[in-house]
Amino acid sequence: EVYMEIPESMRDKYDPSKYVCDLQKSIYGLKTAGRNWNKCFDKYMESKGYRRCRSDPCVYMHHQRDVIVCVYVDDVVCTAAREKDGYTFLQGLRARFGIKEMGELDFVLGISVTKIGKDLIMSQEAYAKRILIEYKMQNCKGVTTPMAPSVKLTKDEEGPGVDQEKYRSIIGKIAYLATCTRPDLAYTVSKLSRYLNDPKRSHMLAVEYALRYIKRTLHYGLRFTNAGTDMKMYVDADHAGCLDTRRSTSGCLIIFGGNLIHWRSKRQTIAVKSSAIAEYVALSEGLDELLWMRNLFLELDVKLGSSMVYEDNTACIRIAENPILSQKTKAVDLHFHYCRDHLQRGIYMLEYIPTDQQLA
Repeated sequence: EVYMEIPESMRDKYDPSKYVCDLQKSIYGLKTAGRNWNKCFDKYMESKGYRRCRSDPCVYMHHQRDVIVCVYVDDVVCTAAREKDGYTFLQGLRARFGIKEMGELDFVLGISVTKIGKDLIMSQEAYAKRILIEYKMQNCKGVTTPMAPSVKLTKDEEGPGVDQEKYRSIIGKIAYLATCTRPDLAYTVSKLSRYLNDPKRSHMLAVEYALRYIKRTLHYGLRFTNAGTDMKMYVDADHAGCLDTRRSTSGCLIIFGGNLIHWRSKRQTIAVKSSAIAEYVALSEGLDELLWMRNLFLELDVKLGSSMVYEDNTACIRIAENPILSQKTKAVDLHFHYCRDHLQRGIYMLEYIPTDQQLA
């Protein structure tokens, strides 16, 4: 139960020292409001024949009408194979919730969506400009890389400290860019996020360098074309790249029909002795993303064959393909070996690719 003080407009009738309001419905601002809204919306969608995806509870699909609905809190994006089915959905939503229809999608969650022919371009140029203006970097000189190649970041415990709130704020804003439309910033965000607890001057200089890169690449974004349904993934790792913990950083890219749809850069949870094992751990972590993406697409009735996974370490490929015990694999946790099981089941195929062609 949730109680509320008597509103000012009712205090002439009810003494606030004796009475409180017992809320019968959730109101905006309560911790439970979002959850209650989600339950209400989910109940409505089920009543209309839509099924919530298990892989992503924010995605609904009506299999008979070929309508897909994506929900983020109270922002709803709808796509339909036939225009009348999309109109029917919006009409019902308007009657039930009194929504404000924005027309054809051109802007959502800070992301600009532009249609050129049959292609879609997603970018966050306006959002990036606001970041530069907020931190007075709009007139800075741009650079060509997100991090200076010669800089090796560490904890720098002896270095002078900086404003932690400002540092975290900038990283949070750049992270949103990297998550939505800027995969080129993923490694930089992963690297700089390791020093959120105690940022130093050297870390802030690296952040300012990243902002200079954003200044030069404001127009960067993602382009989506209709070029097939093949799914492939690139995985890679830098062995012991973190100078503080000597852990490796995993990177993966998932491409569907020639379109980049998922990317990730993250420091591994364990330190390993060889580059082959670091690559094997990266393969295992990347496979988590690939399997989740495949399950989501299968729920959306997209037919998929075996996915190609590209790896530039031959020793890693041998470990995945051959169920043998060697001195090199003794220290690998058993839960990483499930990528070998999926390989044997034909869920994906592992192929060598030269390092200079490795996109991850």
